Amino acid sequence: MVNFTILAGGYSSSIVSYLFNTNTSALTYAGETQTAPNPSWLITTKNALGRDVIYATHENENGTLATYANLGGVLSLVDSVSSGGNGPVHCAPLTSGDVVVTNYGSGNGLVASTAHDGYDLTQTSNVVTFTAPEGGLSHPHMALEYNSEVLVPDLGADTIWRLGKDNSSNSSSWSIHGALVHDKGSGPRHIVVYEDILYTLHELTNTLTAERLPNVTTSTTASQLLGNVTIVPSDTPANATRAAAELLLAPPFLFASNRHIDGENDPRGDSIAVFDQFLNLQGHVFTGLQNIRGMQFGGNNNEWLVALGAVSGGMVVYHREGGSLTEVARNGSAIARTSAVIINAATNLRNA
Repeated sequence: MVNFTILAGGYSSSIVSYLFNTNTSALTYAGETQTAPNPSWLITTKNALGRDVIYATHENENGTLATYANLGGVLSLVDSVSSGGNGPVHCAPLTSGDVVVTNYGSGNGLVASTAHDGYDLTQTSNVVTFTAPEGGLSHPHMALEYNSEVLVPDLGADTIWRLGKDNSSNSSSWSIHGALVHDKGSGPRHIVVYEDILYTLHELTNTLTAERLPNVTTSTTASQLLGNVTIVPSDTPANATRAAAELLLAPPFLFASNRHIDGENDPRGDSIAVFDQFLNLQGHVFTGLQNIRGMQFGGNNNEWLVALGAVSGGMVVYHREGGSLTEVARNGSAIARTSAVIINAATNLRNA
């Protein structure tokens, strides 16, 4: 038996803890930690001592990046710094120990440094400003480290920015080294990379695309798509407005959430579209949730997937086998949340 702690953040002033028991499939409320307002994005990593470091972006006009220590499912704030802008919606720890924060509201990103334990933050002057489209705004939505680059999908500029280290004495300084331009109005939101193929989930067109990543250059190039597919079920209500949100990779399968925004609700709830690496649709999993903003994997080989309704429906845990998802636990009273992380809380060695 394995107990997992699921930490959920959203537009409130707390991070809520739930306990998931793999033996009984129970998903129960375990408590909450009061925080600064709007911890809308959570991510976790292990430090050099094997301890959990939880990073949270507090999505406010004067945004912040915070670190929390996990004390048996109870969080303790360790440090907090400015995100360098307005509305941080995502952060990504890098292998160097730095953390990239993307500010959706102000069109920029910050690279913060951490101490060796991962908890103590240093706000650097390394703020990257992304180019706004003519007559529009830049809206960077996430950051992904891949090889020597950091890739940033910009929903407002319809561009994937390619960040690299500057060739200067300050080896920790990052700047834009190139870009991949996507279709105007598509709204690239979240990305993954598998075998040098960049998969991009587009919020505004509800599509998933695949393109081969060209060698790192300093140029801006148009996206050369290998595939472009819809994530919307063919039998979705005709007057429903959808917006793609989260994209996860469990090789060779991709899992894309398709959130309801307006119009007629699908009585089956929002769906998770599953594709193989060639963008062949494996099927839709209907969740009973409304407005899936957040999904996350956990456990060995990403065998568990948690999905949350940002409007209603609570939280669902699925067991993953290949490209198949089987519901194993649901908590319909879980507070509407936008992101979650799964932490291995305790293992019963006798039954493991």
